[in-house]
Amino acid sequence: RQELMEYYLPLIDSGKARNAFEACMIINKQFINDLKYKETGQPFYPTVEETFRAGIGECDALCNFATMAMRAVGIPVVVQTTTWTKMDLAHSWCAVLQDGEFYDFSPAYAGPDEYRQKLMTVRYLKPAKVYRNLFDADFKKSRTDDGYTTYLKSPLLKDVTAESGYPVLDLRIEADKEPSSAESLVYLCAYNYYEWKPVAIGIQTDAVCEFKDVVGNNIFIIAEGGKEQELRYITAPFLVDSSGHIRKFIPDKNKLVTQELWIEKGKTPRNLHFWDVEKEYFIPVSCDSITSDTTQLYTRIPDNALLWYATSHRALGQRVGFIENGQLKRTWDF
Repeated sequence: RQELMEYYLPLIDSGKARNAFEACMIINKQFINDLKYKETGQPFYPTVEETFRAGIGECDALCNFATMAMRAVGIPVVVQTTTWTKMDLAHSWCAVLQDGEFYDFSPAYAGPDEYRQKLMTVRYLKPAKVYRNLFDADFKKSRTDDGYTTYLKSPLLKDVTAESGYPVLDLRIEADKEPSSAESLVYLCAYNYYEWKPVAIGIQTDAVCEFKDVVGNNIFIIAEGGKEQELRYITAPFLVDSSGHIRKFIPDKNKLVTQELWIEKGKTPRNLHFWDVEKEYFIPVSCDSITSDTTQLYTRIPDNALLWYATSHRALGQRVGFIENGQLKRTWDF
């Protein structure tokens, strides 16, 4: 901490920063010279010192370093995080406190004057839920625990989706399968890198599930958890739009549709799958023919199905979607 203070404090003094926002801008511009987003190639999570020495790290490592460095010179900075719903994996960034309001920034990438606008306007970057890492644990959360383990239950995590300015809605949806009890915790999940991952915790009462402050235009499924650490899905996958309208994807296997899908030039043809709500996993759809070097023809797709069009050996970034107006729409398209 002392070394970081001695390194970065002169920049603030010479830049004549008048407040935390301006000081953050100055330091983050220096981060652009000092740091680079890059995998370390190491099997263990890097320390702040290792990130400083190597000058590289992924988003969470860069955020931890930025938080330590800026707080060392008196800048109030926190880390915020999301599990992507329109991409795979998760993301972390920082926020600086100025006059009672937090301003998002990405260490070594974008400053507090522009980063939130990027998150709000680039469709595939818009988070469904945003959480802030706290420095003081909040043990006041009154929530009956079901035994299921998720980072979302951490007392060091605060839901700040609405505070961050995103257009949120309160989600209320009826379960398609009978819950295990009249009242229970439920998990709002997004399909992310081969599995449905929880992005929010809600309450189920008499088979009606409720979640607060959710960003729409996303595809979710709702599940119950348990001590066995397995999720039990109690709804079909569904799309909730920005106004709260819900479309459930319950495939009609007796009504089949035809769709021609593109093959990326020079890439291996992808495989089409649909989510079977009874078996609770993706089922392959057989391809009738590869009509050319750029298209594949499918004629036996169940109507109103949630689809996954991906290469089986590497599905990173290949999102779920559905057919609408003769086109396959995936989560990054809306």
